Amino acid sequence: MANLDASHPAGLSRFITLVNLELADAATPGVTIYDLDERAAAVGRWQWNDDRFYYEAKLPCSPEHMVDYAYGLASLVLAQRGAVRKCLALDLDNTLWGGVIGDDGLSGICLGQGDPRGEAFVEFQRYVRALRQRGVILAVCSKNEEAIAREAFEKHPEMVLRLDDFSCFIANWDDKATNLARIARDLNIGLDSVVFFDDNPAERSIVRRLRPEVAVPEVPDDPSQFIRVLDQARYFELIVISTEEARIEPVNPANLERSAQLINRSNQFNLTTRRYTSADLLEISQKADWITRTVSLRDRFGDAGLISVLLARVEGQSLVLDTWLMSCRVLKRGVERLLLNHVVRVARERGLKLLVGEYIPTPKNGLVRDHYPTLGFTHADASTQEVSRWELRIDGSRNPLVHFIQETGSREPIDV
Repeated sequence: MANLDASHPAGLSRFITLVNLELADAATPGVTIYDLDERAAAVGRWQWNDDRFYYEAKLPCSPEHMVDYAYGLASLVLAQRGAVRKCLALDLDNTLWGGVIGDDGLSGICLGQGDPRGEAFVEFQRYVRALRQRGVILAVCSKNEEAIAREAFEKHPEMVLRLDDFSCFIANWDDKATNLARIARDLNIGLDSVVFFDDNPAERSIVRRLRPEVAVPEVPDDPSQFIRVLDQARYFELIVISTEEARIEPVNPANLERSAQLINRSNQFNLTTRRYTSADLLEISQKADWITRTVSLRDRFGDAGLISVLLARVEGQSLVLDTWLMSCRVLKRGVERLLLNHVVRVARERGLKLLVGEYIPTPKNGLVRDHYPTLGFTHADASTQEVSRWELRIDGSRNPLVHFIQETGSREPIDV
């Protein structure tokens, strides 16, 4: 029915679309649907099919697209087996922006509206940020002065990605093969979980030779093609969105020692770096004016165990977040959003009106300097030079933060 085929009730395209939607809704857990319509649309439907080979051999597509067909299918099988990449390590100069920031300066790099290349870099950053929002870990692996590299994320008005989008930020003059190993070690993942995206062919060649486990795609000169390269490689194939499960529960005898250990060892993702012994925690957990929470995380790759602790005390109509820390190996995976949603819900149930977050800067916790404003808190007048305070009103109009972690039922405390 030509242009009406997708909208008219009798149109074949409309009918096929409705059937596909019904199939997707009816798929039971464990069933993965291979979206061939997306594959066909990507290359053009007339090019995807070749009727001669369908009639002769019942091929699902024309011979020239059989490799693409098989590669997509294999990617889904690997994803079902858990063999997918988890981290995207990015170069900076001529990868996230045009030009070399160390030479061209902040105002000299190509990024933003009004310039074709600048707009392409902005769109690529949006794509990368969307990957992070669905669970891909982001890292920086750049040959640069770290302070200059960070300045772009902190001050450039057209920058989409920000420092808090990255779980690991390495900018120095060491070789990138060594730095990729550092990234994997800091994030507690294997090198076979890393994708390295760099515009420099020499750097790509060195990493392929010295770190063969790392996936290194060919990066074109034209930034408008960056998204296509990453998307078609299917490194981060999804089977389901909720691939991680978290259990949130109070500090209790079963997790007391691990909670104390994490409190006294965590330095980077630690908002106040206040230290408490096991005896301190036991006393706090029994006080009615304190709320204690721990988070244990598991995903398709295994059980990460207890990875976050939050301690908060009630002051009038406010809940003050005294301690909030998390293991660095699960940064930027949505745990902080999940836990904040949980704490907001608990505070509302107690009739409280305000969350107050505290940040005490140390030489090691600059990573979480913007933690509270990123989560929607506003700067409080009560801040001092030593302690910055942040406020979040928790009335009924506030919507929960988006994340892709499924919260499971908490275990009952165990007497030991």
